[in-house]
Amino acid sequence: MALRNFKSKELDLFIAIISRMRDKEEEVTFSFDYLKNLIQYETSNSIETFHKELKSMYNKLIKCVYGWETEDEIVRFVLFTEYTIDKKNKTVKVGVNKKYSWVLNAITDGLFTRFELEEFVRLKSSYTKEFYRRMKQFRSTGFWSVNLDEFKRLMDIPVNYRMCDIDVKVLKPIQKELKEKYGLKIQKTYNTKGRGRPAVSGFIFTFLKPVNIENK
Repeated sequence: MALRNFKSKELDLFIAIISRMRDKEEEVTFSFDYLKNLIQYETSNSIETFHKELKSMYNKLIKCVYGWETEDEIVRFVLFTEYTIDKKNKTVKVGVNKKYSWVLNAITDGLFTRFELEEFVRLKSSYTKEFYRRMKQFRSTGFWSVNLDEFKRLMDIPVNYRMCDIDVKVLKPIQKELKEKYGLKIQKTYNTKGRGRPAVSGFIFTFLKPVNIENK
């Protein structure tokens, strides 16, 4: 599920909520202060701004399509069954479809510890945030190989982006924010078949595994 269309702070809120809902009951209530602390929210922002961001995040969330298709069936479902912003008591209540609650695990892939969530919210670019989420799925190997079309889909890159656009608007901010700590290296792979200049066919990302980061 690509989440790149969320604004940076909306994505922080979404990941903070679902990472705390894993393996919980069907409904979980969060206080405003708890969420603000999780996402390192600017204290100078007004409460009205926070309300708007909570509302905007959910408006985008309900437009996300969940499901899968096989030869025998097509499945679509709503993951979240309730989202109540209580302005008076300063809480957010979120209800999840119990039958498909395992999807929460798939979205975070069980990788967001408190430390990783804090690191996630410090990232500035929404592309970097989405890449970070994908990268963590390969942290045991420090290696991720992906073809270009799949990378575009996972990162929700506009279809009209050329390779030069991806270099500047996607890969450059990712490299800038993650290279120093994770030793991130980006290698392009090429389709050498046919005539003319070889076209980029995918990427190989290599980065430090957690034990190596701790020893830096």
